[in-house]
Amino acid sequence: MPSHLELGLYLLLAVGGGGGLLGFAGVLGRTRRWRLFTGLFALALIGCAAAVTALGFPVQMWLPLVVLAAAWGCLWVARSLWLARAGQFLLALCSEPRVQGAALLLLCPLLPLWWASQFEETATDLDELAVHEAHGPPVLYQITTAQAVTDAGRPVPLFNSPEGEAAQETLAYESNMMRNRGLLEHLLRTAPPDPGYNCHGWVFAAGKFWLKGEEVQRILDDNGYHEESSPEQNDIAVFRDHAGQIVHTGLVRAVTDDGLVLIESKWGSLGRYIHTPLDQAYQATCSYYRSARHGHSLAGITGETPPLTPAVTADTAE
Repeated sequence: MPSHLELGLYLLLAVGGGGGLLGFAGVLGRTRRWRLFTGLFALALIGCAAAVTALGFPVQMWLPLVVLAAAWGCLWVARSLWLARAGQFLLALCSEPRVQGAALLLLCPLLPLWWASQFEETATDLDELAVHEAHGPPVLYQITTAQAVTDAGRPVPLFNSPEGEAAQETLAYESNMMRNRGLLEHLLRTAPPDPGYNCHGWVFAAGKFWLKGEEVQRILDDNGYHEESSPEQNDIAVFRDHAGQIVHTGLVRAVTDDGLVLIESKWGSLGRYIHTPLDQAYQATCSYYRSARHGHSLAGITGETPPLTPAVTADTAE
């Protein structure tokens, strides 16, 4: 059975194809029963917008359909005789079937492509501090009662969320998000949603705090990590977006003989999951890092004594 994402895409492909054919007929001058068919097309646009909304897609997915329906309704009304007799050149031009057909021929086939690009952009915008949930990302506060530093003595800010246990809405959002992205059958959940820590906090702070993604590269550099082309168990999996920014981290749990890599990671305020490098919500590429140090937790997190002399200078501090 197709997922909600596939159903939404089928609807938009139908709109794009149907509108394109209707526009082609208008360009050719096949205007018999034009008002009837174009009126039905406007109703179909509104119906598709309602269906996409019911499937749970965000506003940028259904709003173009509503805008196109409204614009097309104006063009449809523009064919009324009383407007044509008003003598306004613009409305008269809009009432011409060939012009309307050209607009449909140009815009409708592009609609599914635009929608698909918006969906991909939405997916890649999933910053680790904003893996969106039912009510948005949690409110974070910087911790002042605990200190974490890298092996080079660089301080790493720690954050926490006062929201407590995950709400029922978050559990419902988790299920809907996994289903819409076609991930339900590709994940093994190892822990329920928890706003108390994120993926970087699970890897580098023993699952006690939130860490910002901008700190990860500095941790990798200071703690002696180097990139590996052949991952092994307990390596760190680092996910970067198309701009090279680190948006997600996890731990390699297993590597099979045929090269399948299984990663465990925490998804923002959602749960922890075991997944492959491709089966994740971040639309990012994965690389692997290894260090000779014992464990991945920062100094100070689990009782280690931080270095006495911080290695951060005025040139390197940010």
